[in-house]
Amino acid sequence: MRALWRLFKTFLYGFLTVIVLTWGGSLVLRQVDEPTYEVARDWVRVARTKYFRPGHHHRFLETRPEFKSIDAEALVRIHTQSDVWSARGELQRAIWGHKGLPVDLKPTRVDTGFQDAVFSAMPEVARIDQVIRETPPGFISRAFHIIPQKPNGKLVLFHEGNTGRFHRNAKVIQRFLAAGYGVLAFSMWIIDRQPDLVVRGAGKIKFIDHQHLKFLDEPHPMRVYFDPMVAGLNAMLETGAYDDVIGIGFSGGGWAITVLAAVDPRVRLSYPVAGSYPIYLRKYRNWSTWQETYPQMLAAANYLDMYVMASAGQGRRQMQVLNQFDGCCYSGLDWQTYADAVRDAASPLGGGWEIYVDSSHADHRFSMLAVDRVLEDIRTHPRP
Repeated sequence: MRALWRLFKTFLYGFLTVIVLTWGGSLVLRQVDEPTYEVARDWVRVARTKYFRPGHHHRFLETRPEFKSIDAEALVRIHTQSDVWSARGELQRAIWGHKGLPVDLKPTRVDTGFQDAVFSAMPEVARIDQVIRETPPGFISRAFHIIPQKPNGKLVLFHEGNTGRFHRNAKVIQRFLAAGYGVLAFSMWIIDRQPDLVVRGAGKIKFIDHQHLKFLDEPHPMRVYFDPMVAGLNAMLETGAYDDVIGIGFSGGGWAITVLAAVDPRVRLSYPVAGSYPIYLRKYRNWSTWQETYPQMLAAANYLDMYVMASAGQGRRQMQVLNQFDGCCYSGLDWQTYADAVRDAASPLGGGWEIYVDSSHADHRFSMLAVDRVLEDIRTHPRP
């Protein structure tokens, strides 16, 4: 018995020693060589997900059999240019009403020469303008128009989504600034301001969640998401400084860019990152937030339709970026059930559509590997 106890203690001490040394070594490596630390961390997290989470195969490594039997091609309703125009008009009306895309909408205020602790310190930045858009009855968007030192005449409309201010992806934005792209960067409304609004029959409540928009006495609540982007884009194009628009969004921002590229053909190239799946793939996960399942919008165009619409037209293109081992959402291989159907539908309409799957990490993020792939795709698909 004593021999077994000694053996157990030896094993326990050894195990704890390995844990402490690994933890301590990782801290030292992070201080000495952070890039190597990040690579090692990603490798460990991917290995853990692939080999030590057997109950998650359908989430990361396999497509559920029930999804394989779904005919995604039959769900695509966009086949001709006439279908594109019709669905785009319906989608515009679902968001803005019968006036359609508000090409005359402008920002409420632009603060020229704005100083920011993060972006103003970047050597690639020539100037920052803060672009304010107030949307009734109390929402506000605080976007940055970041002008690079060496502009190339191309605008990246970047949307961070629900993960925080767009400062969280400052290094990603810096990569585009270094390449000469002007950047118009947005965060989600719940990040910029959570207004206190009076709701009929309920009194004053703080709007801290997307689903609170259902309480608005407003027939078109989706304007809260898209008015700021369209107003900012209108203002940027009016200056004459840009001849090309590229939409890039992460997470909830990927959803916003998916819809915007479908509804506004001025967005020529679009790159939604970890932003959406078709509704039929959301049975077990990925149901996401209220605005992504807004009935009027989906009646006008489902997600497969939107992917095609975002690609339709000469020189237009969408590349959907997904993280295979994403711990949040839109992970795995379920995209294989619809990729061919969307690609085949988009091709005759003059555009291109494809998916890039990032298997290099196990986080909900826009990796530098994916950034490189997006930059390469932009360079290889110039404006006609």
